[in-house]
Amino acid sequence: MDIGLQSKLLRVLETGCFRAVGGQEEKPCKCRIISAINEEPFIAIENSHLRADLYYRLAVFSIELPPLIRRREDISETAEYFIGSMAPVLGKKVTRLSSAVKQIFEYHSWPGNVRELRHIITQAIYFAGKDEAFIKPHHLPEYLLRTKAAPEAAPPSGLPGTSGKEGLSQLMNAYEAKIIQDALENNGHNISRAAKQLLISRTNLHNKIKKYNLEKAEG
Repeated sequence: MDIGLQSKLLRVLETGCFRAVGGQEEKPCKCRIISAINEEPFIAIENSHLRADLYYRLAVFSIELPPLIRRREDISETAEYFIGSMAPVLGKKVTRLSSAVKQIFEYHSWPGNVRELRHIITQAIYFAGKDEAFIKPHHLPEYLLRTKAAPEAAPPSGLPGTSGKEGLSQLMNAYEAKIIQDALENNGHNISRAAKQLLISRTNLHNKIKKYNLEKAEG
């Protein structure tokens, strides 16, 4: 929503009145608003996409739905929900993901979140044979097949390999650096877009790139 329009909505919420386009008379308004935003609210405020006063006026009760990258345990179940709803419409007998596809999905960074997953499942169902029961790797888009499973992936630049001898802190740092590197690559090394995907501020992302000695990013 445009910032100018946000100020008008805030006025309606504060006064309980509105004026129709072209009208002169203010009319009372009694309503409840359910709103949603596809980025972390405080990052949106920092980037001037969201008015802080409107956010605090709306956020009386809020629910955070984490992106797929932060709830990987839900990916297969969500994918199979999409299969169940779309396969009958497309005249296919697909019902499940193969174990290989589940592994690919688990290690993909999902920059497009749930919409990307739904698009991939739709494409895979189209490519599946009429009597196939499983979605398999060759049904997936080419870019997904380049996703490496974590045990086979090379460690990010400047970090030790995970030989199994590192402590918890080192392993957590290596995992965080890998996620950041994936986000940068998936967003063309654009810091603003990568920060939005990771739900952190640009400043925080800059600091982590420096901390882990990752390759330089743009913007």
